[in-house]
Amino acid sequence: LPETRDYKRAFDGDKGPNTGGMGSYKDTESMLPFMTLEDREKEIEIMNEIFKELKGKGSNPELRGIPFYDAFIHTNTGPKILENNSRPGDPEIQNLLPILKDDFVDVCFKILDGRLRRV
Repeated sequence: LPETRDYKRAFDGDKGPNTGGMGSYKDTESMLPFMTLEDREKEIEIMNEIFKELKGKGSNPELRGIPFYDAFIHTNTGPKILENNSRPGDPEIQNLLPILKDDFVDVCFKILDGRLRRV
């Protein structure tokens, strides 16, 4: 799925207190305008490592799902992960649901049943 970015601040101009998200956007490409291909590849590498660790360790050998909402900060040395969730972010999901070719509820049930191969 493409990258999305939310607007956390309550007021225009990136001012005011942080909120749960006042809106969000995605680009027509899979990356946001300020990202490089190297950033995108590094983010995917980080997400894959986290999911591999979660799936193969401890009490999660049958872990199903996807690292759906991964929040990154872009620094001078590349992207760093801030948080990882197995749920979509709101309002970011509102940019993604309309572009899915598959029914989102069906995708969720396929994840639970271990039958999801591709979206």
